[in-house]
Amino acid sequence: MSKAFTKVFGNTPQVRLLDFLAENLEFDYTISQLSESVDLSRPTVYGLVGRLTKDGLLLHTRTVGRSRFYRIDRGNPVVLS
Repeated sequence: MSKAFTKVFGNTPQVRLLDFLAENLEFDYTISQLSESVDLSRPTVYGLVGRLTKDGLLLHTRTVGRSRFYRIDRGNPVVLS
């Protein structure tokens, strides 16, 4: 993993989550999967996903049962840059 954002912006939970999603653009993930992948607690990931979705950086892609899936919003100009 390149950790491009982490090298520039530091090792914060938000940056770690964005790094992971930017390196895995073709997939969407549940809160539990994200939590495990970036080694953060589920409550922390819930908060980050809520904020990043509200800011337009993440998209809710689908719901399976009670699980909601998210991915980085590749259509957002901030994400593209």
